[in-house]
Amino acid sequence: MKKILLISLVITAVISCNHGMARMQSNVFIKLLEDGQNEISDPVAKPVQVDLYYESLCPGCRFFFETQLFPTFYKFKGLGVLNVGLYPYGNAKEVKKPDGSWKFTCQHGKHECLGNLIEACIVQHTGKEAEKFLPIISCMESSDDPVKAARGCMKALSDMDQKQIKAVFACAKGSEGNKIMHELAEATDSLNPPHLYVPWVVMDGVHNKTVETRALSDLTSLVCDAYKGEKPRICAMK
Repeated sequence: MKKILLISLVITAVISCNHGMARMQSNVFIKLLEDGQNEISDPVAKPVQVDLYYESLCPGCRFFFETQLFPTFYKFKGLGVLNVGLYPYGNAKEVKKPDGSWKFTCQHGKHECLGNLIEACIVQHTGKEAEKFLPIISCMESSDDPVKAARGCMKALSDMDQKQIKAVFACAKGSEGNKIMHELAEATDSLNPPHLYVPWVVMDGVHNKTVETRALSDLTSLVCDAYKGEKPRICAMK
């Protein structure tokens, strides 16, 4: 069967993001796949839900984005097999201020708090659609500085115009982002079992040692095994 070259991100991504993104592009995004890889899987089966609780400057989280989460998501892109949720809060702490807003303290300092806020606002401003927010945030997380890379990643990997990009930064620095981050704090604090570290991976509402170990080492295989519908072709290639 005829081979095709699948280029998952546009060339401008390499220019707009720094060398970390270029490394991801060369190692992950350019692949030879058989024709028909983008077949539609079972429309009745629900997609596997993978939720990542993380921090924007956590080295282990960034490694997971680069080596597992984004490559796996793009293998299943358009197949209805996998959906991803992101919760950039992790080990942060919050204190309610007299005016009703929240003050956040992050494990890796104020710069991480800003990174968390920007990424949370990107998720919100892309309608919480993983196919829109995950390329941007993966670009940020694979760069030397996710905060500095944010604007270039949004320009290169989304259809946001300048006004929409400005709205993301306004969200991160204003009351909208403060509210979103509080909601992420509540979601993180309500995990059962409680999270002990990051990255913390939850699949279809479940976190246990098996899920964690397999997700961190071979997320594609884990998703293939968890998916209840007809297995897509990529699962035979894992």
